[in-house]
Amino acid sequence: SADSDWLWETDATLRFTAFSGIASVTAGEHLGLGLVFGLVFLGHQVGGFAGAFLGGVVLDRTGSYA
Repeated sequence: SADSDWLWETDATLRFTAFSGIASVTAGEHLGLGLVFGLVFLGHQVGGFAGAFLGGVVLDRTGSYA
């Protein structure tokens, strides 16, 4: 149902938010904040490229984004 979906999504978001905060502090202490920032930025750029590229592949192969 819509209520249980909302609850699951909220729970997943809160868990991810809590874990990412702990992971970033831990990684920042051990690796250095510059490296952590660089890896996050790299991941963001790779994800942006992959999303745009794969959207184009889907459009070329199927003729629509659906």
